Amino acid sequence: MNIWPNINYETNLTDFKTCKITYIESFFEKKFSTKNILVPSARSGFSLILKFLEFNNYKNIFLNKFSPFCMKLTLSYFSNINSNIKKVDLIIINHRYGIRQYLKNKNQKKKIVEDSADTIHFDETCFFSNKSEFEVVSLPKIISSYSGGLIYTKNQEFYKFAKKYQKNNKRLGILQSQKKYYSQKYKSTNLDWWLDEIHNTYLDEMGLKNIILNLKNFEENKKIILKRRKIIEEKFGIKKKINTHIGPVFPFAIKKYRTSAPLPVYNISNKFIEDQRFTKNFLFPIHKSISEKKFFNILKSIKKK
Repeated sequence: MNIWPNINYETNLTDFKTCKITYIESFFEKKFSTKNILVPSARSGFSLILKFLEFNNYKNIFLNKFSPFCMKLTLSYFSNINSNIKKVDLIIINHRYGIRQYLKNKNQKKKIVEDSADTIHFDETCFFSNKSEFEVVSLPKIISSYSGGLIYTKNQEFYKFAKKYQKNNKRLGILQSQKKYYSQKYKSTNLDWWLDEIHNTYLDEMGLKNIILNLKNFEENKKIILKRRKIIEEKFGIKKKINTHIGPVFPFAIKKYRTSAPLPVYNISNKFIEDQRFTKNFLFPIHKSISEKKFFNILKSIKKK
């Protein structure tokens, strides 16, 4: 069962006037009043940030335990990964499944990048919750495109730096776009594009068309997730939180709940990442690719222990 919405591979955009990087960046800037840079993927976004910060193997990056493989692959190309937060030069905060993680004040003076890959934000106040200058989002996880990522930033020098790269590596960008498309659409086991994505900074026309055609999914997905969160909270008497960020799943702690449905199980960090304490949860997908019938069948299977 997919944690994230199914990919929509449509590319038949007829209005070529909108097929521009600026169209997509403006779409999100109008929503959040926050500058962003469109990149081929979230991992290419992290690569640009690490290039700008001039990271190398003399430095160390903190990455939370149980972080996804794609993050480990990207970060280890540039530097060393360390789970001891006291001995690092950069901290990656992984807001996985839309669940916000926080640093204690003493660590907020270090360089910080916030990974909000599958987070749907509500407004401009939702960004940079750990006083960072960079926050990265993956478009396939929130709008169902097959490629694309956004880097939100407060750093003007980085903004200029990253914008220059958008037109570079055109040949690689076209090849990567084709590989991503066919690899995902036809479930290929050949994932060599993962390695080359570190160097990719170019979004081709096919990728741009696909993103533009899927922009409408942002609000639709958000609306469905909010509606389903409310149903779950009311059924189980869960105290409703003020929604500033939401993700594609609703986590249930295995200590408190059980289910007969074949749901994925993951370890989720507690509020403060320095504590390195994790709770095992099963994840209930509540995004737009889950039908109403399936949603209510799964909901029925979840019981309190």
